[in-house]
Amino acid sequence: MNRLALKLKVRAAKHALVAGGVRTILLVASFLPERLLLGPLASWAGLLLHAAMGKRCRDQLLASFPGMEEGEARRIAREVGRNFGRLPGELVLARRRGWTFLEKRMETDDSLEHMEAARAAGRGVIVISAHIGNWELMAWWGARHYPEPLAVVGKRIRNPGLNRLVNDLRRRGGIEVIDRDDPPRRMLRHLARSGILGILPDQDVDVLAGEFLEFFGRPAYTSTGPAALSLASGAPMVPGFLLRRGEKFLVRFAPQSSPPGTAPNGRRSSASPGRGPPPWRRRSAPSRGSGPGSTGDGPPRRRRWPAREGDTWKAASERPWPAKEANRDPDDPGSPGVSAPGPQGHHHPHPQPGPGPEGQGLRVPRGRPAG
Repeated sequence: MNRLALKLKVRAAKHALVAGGVRTILLVASFLPERLLLGPLASWAGLLLHAAMGKRCRDQLLASFPGMEEGEARRIAREVGRNFGRLPGELVLARRRGWTFLEKRMETDDSLEHMEAARAAGRGVIVISAHIGNWELMAWWGARHYPEPLAVVGKRIRNPGLNRLVNDLRRRGGIEVIDRDDPPRRMLRHLARSGILGILPDQDVDVLAGEFLEFFGRPAYTSTGPAALSLASGAPMVPGFLLRRGEKFLVRFAPQSSPPGTAPNGRRSSASPGRGPPPWRRRSAPSRGSGPGSTGDGPPRRRRWPAREGDTWKAASERPWPAKEANRDPDDPGSPGVSAPGPQGHHHPHPQPGPGPEGQGLRVPRGRPAG
């Protein structure tokens, strides 16, 4: 057996072990009382998460809000940990009780009229959300509340067992799952059936169409994929969030976005749907060589905010991994105009043109402004 085959077997064994462990934990947790899952266990998980990402969260807050006191940044960072500490328990309870768990916790306000106006157009709706509150339960609520089919665009987890587990949980809530690497035609067909499509574009990905927009006062490489989908399908884009309000959740929508391809679309996402900075999950962080709290050594981490346009990430020719062709459906001549992020860790050496306004439908290497 050569080294590559052995490595693949070891990786598969690790994946199976991790997936089996998670399933066992979920099985045990399904018998635990609610007050334990959302009480001591959630607090313990929140402390662990805060210890792991608290400093990064504080650094990002202080960089995004220059006038913020460090004590306030620490408080918000603790709240972020508490929020994510509750997520596993809430998903376990939703899996066990279904709608009976959610019904008594969901609240709405008059912002639902924005979603109703978008649905009335009959062209489908693209709901733009973020990793705020409990975004998974937001999809569960939407699938139960609206008669139209609801699908979410998600990233495939590298562990196949965990990927099946997460997607099975979503399907249990009546949600269709579209992988972000699938041909864009799947998303367009869903919207053509007047479906609701949920996308969370608030994370940096390795390959995406985008351009630099101001985000919390700094230029951020921002995905234009949802706008390209809106242009291709005619479906309006509506920001929507599930905000935590103590033991309950508030479903809140914002007005339809301005015409796709305009800068206000990206800038609007930096406005918090509630009061103050949201409990936002952000995988991206400043590189070790720059930004608040940097150590100045080691390879740069992937981040959303560049020091300045054009010099943040290596050009594709300097990267150690090969570039892949654009992920498009060869049977669909219109698919290049809708940009779907490609596999993790791969970049395109040159922009891939597509139809639409200048800068739309372009697939460019990160760190380089479109156009």
